[in-house]
Amino acid sequence: MADCPDPGIYPDVSFDEYYGWEAANATLLKAIDKRTPLHARTSQLEPRAPTPAMQLGDAIHACILEPDRFEGEYAKGLEVDKRSKANKEAWAAHQEENAGKTLLSVKDFERCEQMRARAVGGHADVAHLLGAEGATEVCMVWVDKRTNLACKARVDKFTTYGDWPVLVDLKSCQDASGWKFSRDCHTFGYALQAAHYLDGAHTLSPRDRQFLFIAIEKDAPWAAQIHELGQDSLRTGELARRRALRRWATCLETGEFPGYPPGVSAIELPEFAIDLDESLTEGD
Repeated sequence: MADCPDPGIYPDVSFDEYYGWEAANATLLKAIDKRTPLHARTSQLEPRAPTPAMQLGDAIHACILEPDRFEGEYAKGLEVDKRSKANKEAWAAHQEENAGKTLLSVKDFERCEQMRARAVGGHADVAHLLGAEGATEVCMVWVDKRTNLACKARVDKFTTYGDWPVLVDLKSCQDASGWKFSRDCHTFGYALQAAHYLDGAHTLSPRDRQFLFIAIEKDAPWAAQIHELGQDSLRTGELARRRALRRWATCLETGEFPGYPPGVSAIELPEFAIDLDESLTEGD
């Protein structure tokens, strides 16, 4: 990890450089909120190699938000049976031709292109947000006023929507409907993320802003929708963020990063799975 730069907005920083800044980001705070400080510390000090899902997620982001980067870093693989000599040679030649690039499967490469085509041509408001003037992949560094912790975030896009300045976050998903995406927001901590980003932007440049999600489905018909969390949901995200920041500040002060609590944890099945049918007798 490397020291953070001074508080400010940094538009031209690579992801690798940003990743190395030692500061609390939404991913770390979500790990504390959803699991434990031990998980957060481990992911900070021992980052996992990118999984295929993470790699695809980055490719989708690049294709839609940074097409030049996508062209420079990704290429379509070949669908060939490598057992034959000719196909092995064709594959080797294709790798050499695209040296330094990540070869995506044909399906994933075409998925990226389909999602971009749908985003810029199949939904007028999504196309407006993506095409509007603004800056993409912008890094922020600020100091949390209550804990004095350095914080950071990397915003997909700063732009405007109507008369409002907005922070835009692109999410690929299986189902972009409001019903399902609201559950994704809970499962994956998107409310905490939105609160974190809005706090950073407000700390560095105080003004009212909106935080908008562009949700795009990863399979045909590649449907897209824009979502904005309501105030109650944003407040819930901010409360989770605040608890995580306080807990992280304590961990850094004490040098202790606890995992799950000791003792026996009493649990129940999820509420939807509980069977309260009392009609059965003991003998049934």
